[in-house]
Amino acid sequence: MTEAIPFLIDKRKDKTSIQFIVRIKGQRLRFVPGITIETKYWIDNVRWCKENKQYPEGYLNNIQIKKYKEIIENVIAEFQSNLILPTQQSFKDAIVKRIDEINMLEGGVISDEKQKEIDVQQKLQLFIPFAESYKESSDKSISTKKGYQTTINKLKEYESHIGVNLKFEDIDISFYNKLKQYLINKDHSKNYIGGLFKNIILFMGEAKAQGLCKFEKPRGFTVEREDGDSISLSIEEIKKIHDVVFTEDLVKKHFPDLRPQNMSRKLKSLNIERDRFIIGYCTALRISDYSRVNDYDLDDGLISIWTRKKDKKVYVPMHYYLKDIIARYGGLTLPKISSQKHNEQLKDICKIAGINDPVKKTITKGGVRIEEVKEKYNLVSSHTARRSGATNMYRNGIDLLYISRLLGHSKIEQTVKYLKITTKELAISLKDNPYFSGKKVISDMSVLLEGEKKKK
Repeated sequence: MTEAIPFLIDKRKDKTSIQFIVRIKGQRLRFVPGITIETKYWIDNVRWCKENKQYPEGYLNNIQIKKYKEIIENVIAEFQSNLILPTQQSFKDAIVKRIDEINMLEGGVISDEKQKEIDVQQKLQLFIPFAESYKESSDKSISTKKGYQTTINKLKEYESHIGVNLKFEDIDISFYNKLKQYLINKDHSKNYIGGLFKNIILFMGEAKAQGLCKFEKPRGFTVEREDGDSISLSIEEIKKIHDVVFTEDLVKKHFPDLRPQNMSRKLKSLNIERDRFIIGYCTALRISDYSRVNDYDLDDGLISIWTRKKDKKVYVPMHYYLKDIIARYGGLTLPKISSQKHNEQLKDICKIAGINDPVKKTITKGGVRIEEVKEKYNLVSSHTARRSGATNMYRNGIDLLYISRLLGHSKIEQTVKYLKITTKELAISLKDNPYFSGKKVISDMSVLLEGEKKKK
């Protein structure tokens, strides 16, 4: 084994440092461990310190020299076993690394370089910084990113509550149960809590894909949801909304506190947002998609558009309600408005149109099932247009497979759950199916799909 020999750096001084010299294949490698001794107590021919009453430090110095000598010689042996001729820098780095390993094992002080490396690794293991980075780099829609930020903000709040910075290794079933109870105590709804855990699972999956953790979703780590305020409007209710004529007298009747100077703007807004809702209903697209429809997407009675969320091109036959809208606006592009203001106007529109049937809704909030009755117009939102459009398509015999593709669903079961259709309605729609009726019927959709297969 190649020997590491200790030398004094400067014998002329009363106190000097020890250096180890290793010679290997013409290379002179040097390491200074930071051991200082009194020169007069150094025994040069044995490379050792005297151990006596006059110099009690000699005993400790010799133990340190022995340990450093062993470490250095083991490092050199490892280089040689791997057929590596080390440079001065790689020699020094390997020794420092070995010493850091000993200190980390025993809880000692490590080198600045090692501490920086550990700090970087620890930061990479922090959950929230990763989630923030993922959100910023994601190409998801603005609304999806808002959902990510809501989750991040709530987790920051939870971190402050428990006094701990969450790491990937902390995201387990115990974390799930504690966070869930914390959110229940804050009176959050089941859907709100489910949305947070859905994003947490997404973030952990992305971290796993990047090799930052080995997350496996534990049993019980579920995304709970319930059918909250989502509703569907019938064809008759949609017709009421489409046909209502907004006049000053009608608006005053429902909103007596509206200032006269705001009447003109209110009437214009009601008409535009009613038309926007009808576009959403007739296309069953998300508002983020049908807001982008322009003249170039209208061709031969079809509306075609690339959907943002699923990045797929869909085709929707032109509904007769849309022809009047296209004539008035020169297309389907309406003035921009925020989702919040659009939803506020929708409730006013539906109130004026008489969409006021009482609706009983049950929701879990703060772990308690709450039942309340609301007038239907209070539950209408931009998404009601999409759900109502898809539901009424199905009620009017449009193929479920087409509706599923239009909605961007990967499974038919997802579409059935999405549609506001009762089990009885599903059974009625299937009674003429050849399986039940014994008649051989080939739907136009089946012929079309078969034609597509042959083209491929």
